[in-house]
Amino acid sequence: MVDLRAKPYCLSGWDAAWVKAVIASMSDEEKAGQLLFCGNAAGGGTPQELVEQYHIGGCHCAGLPSRQVREFNRALQTAADIPLFLACGTQSGGSGAATDGTYIANGWKIAATGRPQYARELGFLANEEAAAMGNNMAFAPLCALHPGGGSAESAQQAAELGAAYVAGVHDLPGFASVCRCCLDDGDGKAVWEGVYRALIDAGVDGVMVAGDGCGRDPDWAPDGLLRGRLGFRGVVICDTAPMTGGARGELMAAAINGGCDMLLCSGGVEENFQRVLAACRDGAISEARLSDALTRILGLKARMGLHRRARTALVPSAAALTAILGAPKYKAAAEMISRDALTLVRCGTPELLPLRPEKYRRIVLADVSGPDDTSPPDNSPAELLCQRLRDKGFDAAAARIPGEGGGEPEQGRDLVLLMSGAERFELGGEEAWLVPGVPAIGIIGGAPAAPSSALALDALINIYDAQPLTLDVLVEKLLTGPEAFRGSCYAGSRGY
Repeated sequence: MVDLRAKPYCLSGWDAAWVKAVIASMSDEEKAGQLLFCGNAAGGGTPQELVEQYHIGGCHCAGLPSRQVREFNRALQTAADIPLFLACGTQSGGSGAATDGTYIANGWKIAATGRPQYARELGFLANEEAAAMGNNMAFAPLCALHPGGGSAESAQQAAELGAAYVAGVHDLPGFASVCRCCLDDGDGKAVWEGVYRALIDAGVDGVMVAGDGCGRDPDWAPDGLLRGRLGFRGVVICDTAPMTGGARGELMAAAINGGCDMLLCSGGVEENFQRVLAACRDGAISEARLSDALTRILGLKARMGLHRRARTALVPSAAALTAILGAPKYKAAAEMISRDALTLVRCGTPELLPLRPEKYRRIVLADVSGPDDTSPPDNSPAELLCQRLRDKGFDAAAARIPGEGGGEPEQGRDLVLLMSGAERFELGGEEAWLVPGVPAIGIIGGAPAAPSSALALDALINIYDAQPLTLDVLVEKLLTGPEAFRGSCYAGSRGY
């Protein structure tokens, strides 16, 4: 039995009665539909079809501009008899809710600051912008460890930052947080139990689990770890992407029976609905487990207050979205985090920094991210950084990679800067760019590198992303000197 008076629901008698009354009145189709969490590209269904024909319990809208997201969410809620969870992946900012949302910072970046208050601020600001589009649930925080970083210290950092993000989400009335922990068999179960426990203690509303792990290891199944050892009473959502082939229906039923409450499905809403409906009707999903899942789903919707508001009032007006989208406070938060996050991982050459035009006037800068980099040359991080250096009086030029039509590194240069969005340098490595007597600095715009990386370079800097604002802060710090880099040397956490 689910105690709706307990955390994370904390419902009054009236709200708990609403949950029971709705479940008692539901048809088989409505019960099956409430178990489904679909995407906005769910088999081409319109918002009206998704709620009137398939009775979905939630929707994750992605890849659209904010105004289209708002219209899609408004159409869903207006047509629904039972209000929906409307989710967004806001672990890095409102950019996870819409293509024109505001990027603030990723988990690596916040982890490098060592300041949980930034994670809390992100949890609030990212989802404040998302809420203006009609969203009410964050598929965040994403808690993970850097490869090889599964230590007790890095796990504690992930737990602290994740709990802070959840607190920020809950600073928004009626908004829910669903965390996801990326498990690594090498990290150890005790490490991850501590992360989950911290998030549960912080009041996280839901947990996302991977469909390929449900039932494979009983210790990690929802009923084993979450419900059993940790006593989690919130909603568990299963990502069904790994469930393919003719056994998909059986796997989906097994996930529900194993303790999952909702199934996150991309595409094929008709097929997914029919599979779940059949499983409910033929007993493949037990009656007790179905009742338990519905109680948790509707209990959370009641905790969020969705049932107390008119459907037309669940999505803010277009004017409200215009007023909040891209607000200056989001950029201010992004800038402050960058100032505290950028990290001088290693600098083995005395007097290399600060950079001065009179000493390093001629700079060659190459983007060595690898073959997956699709940035247009004029808008690549390397070219954007060149523009900023030229504004400061340097003769900076972007160069092509040796062997890729660019020949050997240009001679007559005073400094080489290598940028990479990967954790290591690709396409021949950094050695291809080394010139005797010319110092070289590596700049990592993705997963943070360790001090032992790229030892042939004179210096190594983690900037965690290549956003224009981040590049502005980087140039400022390069011209100021080593003391301007405030980030931690190496963060074991790659999520918050």
